[in-house]
Amino acid sequence: MKKIEEVAFGRYLSDQSLPKRKRMDITCYIDWAQLGAREAQRWIPIEEELPPEDGQEILLKNEKWIDEDYNIKGVRAGSYCDEIWTSAYWCGHHDEYHTRTSDEDDDQFTDSLAVNQIPTHWRLIERS
Repeated sequence: MKKIEEVAFGRYLSDQSLPKRKRMDITCYIDWAQLGAREAQRWIPIEEELPPEDGQEILLKNEKWIDEDYNIKGVRAGSYCDEIWTSAYWCGHHDEYHTRTSDEDDDQFTDSLAVNQIPTHWRLIERS
């Protein structure tokens, strides 16, 4: 994932390759910084890019996880390590968080298959 500065500078360089009459004024550089900020906050599809496989906590999203009482946006905290997705979700029946992984035995959880534990999007919680 690119840092805000990298996205902003990339847009600036792209603009500089245009004919002079089509270039934005250099004072508009803030626009590229704002584009970079939007890039840093967007949900990244897992088909486009996978998160770092270092087990750091990230935000995960999947519409299958939406629950009108407990998770209205379908977002979970989780991680990705050794090609396995791990996430925590609220269990209203037990009033506690449960942890699920994408490699679990489906026989244990007939109501929610392991394949459904794979997010469709992710993003970092903090930018470094």
